[in-house]
Amino acid sequence: MDTLTPPSPEPRPYGDVAAQPVPEVPLLPAGPLCGLCGADAVAVWQRRLTGEELTQQVEWERERRARAVELSDPQLPAPVFGPLPGPEDFVRPVYACGPHAITLDLATLVHQASCSAPAVADLPGCSCTPEALLTAAAAPVLSSTAALPDHWVVGGE
Repeated sequence: MDTLTPPSPEPRPYGDVAAQPVPEVPLLPAGPLCGLCGADAVAVWQRRLTGEELTQQVEWERERRARAVELSDPQLPAPVFGPLPGPEDFVRPVYACGPHAITLDLATLVHQASCSAPAVADLPGCSCTPEALLTAAAAPVLSSTAALPDHWVVGGE
């Protein structure tokens, strides 16, 4: 079968391919890293956003809303949005390796934006007063039809 274009007379020279060094591909971490030393994280807890982080999140939300209004159909009512998010609407994960982790009891709580953890001087604690857990009265009530697995209920109750 004939080709539509004639073959080129000679292939273009690329030099000695074997002599060129092959760049190393950096290994990417498999998961989150400790915020203090960069080792693989084994613990995580949450903290509130700093003022600067919150400002950035609110700005992103304003831009998202402006884009939604811009892209909305002018023949339909304009989109209606709720209030802009506040500091209580966001948390940021804090990751740590084993030696830089806070206690399990502290890790179950939401920490203040100014929390020092995982600062070595405060370990295994932190420098803030974390938010209190929900009380039984404030916790959401599950419907009676919800059947949880036995191993999810403390004490098999």
